[in-house]
Amino acid sequence: MEAMVSAGQLDAICGLIRNKERIVAYKIPNVPLFTVHYHLMVRADDPVNVNNFDEIRKLKDGVILVNGGSGAVTALTKAGNLKIDQAASSTPTNIEKLLAGRGRFFFYRQPGLSLEAKKSGNETRLRILPTIFDSQSFYMVLGPHIDKEVESRVAHALEKLNEQGELKQLADKWAAY
Repeated sequence: MEAMVSAGQLDAICGLIRNKERIVAYKIPNVPLFTVHYHLMVRADDPVNVNNFDEIRKLKDGVILVNGGSGAVTALTKAGNLKIDQAASSTPTNIEKLLAGRGRFFFYRQPGLSLEAKKSGNETRLRILPTIFDSQSFYMVLGPHIDKEVESRVAHALEKLNEQGELKQLADKWAAY
């Protein structure tokens, strides 16, 4: 999709993280479309309660499961010196691994984590720790070919939708996807 926006085949993409490379390559309005917060899931019978990555580093069995290839891998890698298992590429597989004891934590986002626990049929066997370990905002990205006037109108429309609470309503409606 990014290649198509760069080539002018698409005008916009909704829901990308703003990073240095994208800031240089695209036009990105300042209003985020939505924000997610990353939490840790553990087995319900595990008494562990950690509040930061330092506490996890001190654990002998502090393996963190994460969906391979996801942006969450970058967040964990940047935190440094953590035992990360990114072999599974799906949330259902990581929940199974967590329940089987092949990791102590599963790192994933809210909204989404509670629903995934419910979909697995194991929500009573799982617990989500309250600490937010990372947050990421997602933006609309406009192609470099978009003219300034259109860029300005899109930015203004997003500001208005945000002020009226409609961006939050949309994010809440589609949080499960």
